[in-house]
Amino acid sequence: MKLMMTVLILFVLLVLAAMAYVRFTPVADTAAGPRPAAALPGDYPSAGGFYAVRTLAELPEDVLVKLDQVIMNGPRVMRRSGGPDNLPMIYETRSRLWAFPDINTVWVEDGNLHLYANLVYGKSDLGANRARILGWLERL
Repeated sequence: MKLMMTVLILFVLLVLAAMAYVRFTPVADTAAGPRPAAALPGDYPSAGGFYAVRTLAELPEDVLVKLDQVIMNGPRVMRRSGGPDNLPMIYETRSRLWAFPDINTVWVEDGNLHLYANLVYGKSDLGANRARILGWLERL
């Protein structure tokens, strides 16, 4: 019985240590890897991420200002660098329970708006980055 209790306590401590590591370890802007090469307008899912490209001509005026407002009004979002007048705009978003970080990058290239989000830890984001980016675009 004592051995089982000791193992259980060690397991709980290990889980708490993992949660603390994920939650409190600083994340670099480049932690999610390099942003993808410019692509044609469309949606590009990837393992642990999502990349969307939209034609600027089809978007509202001041799209970067409006998009920045949409992003910053979301839950668990922190601007890492940039802004509507200083591209790329880089944001960190975190999951609700474990606070897993995702790095989100917004930039303009070749007359298109590019939005890229990718996880920092693990192999799958369970569709969170896709839902987040498409939600941002919908709210524009």
